[in-house]
Amino acid sequence: MNPSKLFCLVFVVGMLAAISTRVTAESGVTADIQTIAQHKEAAEARARRYFRYEFRAGSSSIAVTSLHIETTQPEAVDGWPGRYRTLGHAFLEFYDSKGGAFSRSTFSFEVLTEQKPGEELKVVDFSPK
Repeated sequence: MNPSKLFCLVFVVGMLAAISTRVTAESGVTADIQTIAQHKEAAEARARRYFRYEFRAGSSSIAVTSLHIETTQPEAVDGWPGRYRTLGHAFLEFYDSKGGAFSRSTFSFEVLTEQKPGEELKVVDFSPK
């Protein structure tokens, strides 16, 4: 293989490795992409659980028939190492058995997740907006 092609290949592979393992947030805090993905997954799971099983609407005798969650990328919370804020929207359709009707609604929410060294990642707060 041509030495210049080999150098280019090594350079590109090195750059991809660097990009895939680290991302810099706006606050200048460096976090693993995997860590951010885990915080996002935990936030989305908590939102799904809330809107599927805890959410109250109408007569409170409802069954959620469709649910879609969209979230932003988690952002590090200043002054709280290991804590991230995720904002999102829940798009849901539910059936109100007392009213006998389907309804659709959109709701905003905020989730705070935290992972301290040596501990499991946990949801610290869930706030419907």
